[in-house]
Amino acid sequence: MGTELERRLSRAVSNDATDLELLARAIDDLRGDELDVVEAAVLYGTRVLGFSMTELSKLTGRSRRYLADRRRHAESQFCGQC
Repeated sequence: MGTELERRLSRAVSNDATDLELLARAIDDLRGDELDVVEAAVLYGTRVLGFSMTELSKLTGRSRRYLADRRRHAESQFCGQC
């Protein structure tokens, strides 16, 4: 792992945070640098808040296909940091 990711994980673990809180922080840390705002929002909405693609589609007015593509790209960016 890279030193930046290790620093983020050690900081997050030391705060007795839940797994969802750790994920939310990691998404927020990557927003703007590795993830654009839409990708971060879709990833947060599906992985942290538990929305389905259908629910996000209804909330945002975007197609499920568009949101799924953004989530796939976000996940590849996110996992590329691991």
